[in-house]
Amino acid sequence: RRPFYVNDSEIAVHVTCGIAWNVKKNGLLEADIALKQAKKTRKEYVVNRESGNFMLELEKNHSIAVDIKNALHEGRVVTFFQPIIRAETGLIDKYECLVRIIDEDGTVIPPCRFLDAAKKARIYTKITMAVIDRACAAFADSAMEFSVNLSTQDILDLAVVKHLKKTLGKFSIANRTILEIVETEGFENYDEVAQFIKEMKEMGCKIAIDDFGSGHSNYERLMKLQVDYLKIDGSILKKLTSDEISQTIVETIVAVAKKLNILTVAEFVYDRDTAELATSLGVDFLQGYYFSEPLQDIEEYENDSAQ
Repeated sequence: RRPFYVNDSEIAVHVTCGIAWNVKKNGLLEADIALKQAKKTRKEYVVNRESGNFMLELEKNHSIAVDIKNALHEGRVVTFFQPIIRAETGLIDKYECLVRIIDEDGTVIPPCRFLDAAKKARIYTKITMAVIDRACAAFADSAMEFSVNLSTQDILDLAVVKHLKKTLGKFSIANRTILEIVETEGFENYDEVAQFIKEMKEMGCKIAIDDFGSGHSNYERLMKLQVDYLKIDGSILKKLTSDEISQTIVETIVAVAKKLNILTVAEFVYDRDTAELATSLGVDFLQGYYFSEPLQDIEEYENDSAQ
C-alpha cells in the first residue's frame, strides 16, 4: 500500500497471491496453481478452498499434453482446408489451413480442445511447425494461394520463424503464402510484429490481419504495416443481416480498406443472405460453413467444384 524509496527513487510494489486453504496435501503446488490462475485472470488473489480442484485440472491438461505429443510423434496433427470464395465470381480463390488432431480411433479433434493445453505444456510451437510443414507440402504442386495462422507467440519464437522461412524456401512457395495474424494479439507487440511482417513480405508472403473489428482496430498502424488482407471478425458477420450497426461497421472497414488497397474477407458466413449482403457491401472474399466446412483433402473441393 505504500511505495518504497531507494536512493530518492519511488518504487511501487504490487502483489498477486495464490492461496491453498484447508487442503490436505500438495498445498504448495495447489497454491502455485492458484497463483497462476490469479495472474491469468488479473485478480489480486485466488483462494483454492477445496483440495484437488486445481489438481484435477492439472491432471487433465497433462493428459491432453501427452495425447498431443503422441499425435505429433505419430503424424496425427494434420491440416484441414476451408475454401475462401471470391465474392465477384463465387469460385474458390484460396484456402485457409486449419489445425486438427486425428485421435487414435479416427475422431477429428478441433483446436479448441487442445491448443490451450498445448500452450501450457509448451508444445504449442511444435504444432505450429507441423501445420507449416503440412500446409506447404499440400500446396507445393498447386497454383492456389493458402493461409496459415500465426499467433504472437509464434512470431516472437525465433525457432518458429526460422522454420517458417526454411520451409517456404524449401518449397519455393512464399509468393502463394498468406500469413494470418490475430489483430488483438499482434498489436500488443507492434514493433516485433512489424519487423516480422517486413521480413516475410520481402520473401514474397502476403499478410492478413485476422478477427479485424473485434474491438482493437487501429487504422493508423494498418497503414504502417501495409497488410494485404483484413478478415472481418465473425462476431460482426453473425449479426450482419439483422443489425444496422454491424452493416455500418462492415461498410466502414471496406471503405477504409479500399483506400489503403487492402482486400477484405468476411469470415463465418453461414447463410445465403449473409453472403449476398456482404458482397453488396463491397467485401472481396467470403468464407464460412455456407460454402463448406473445413475438409481434410483439397481434392474434395475440386471434385465438388467440378460437379
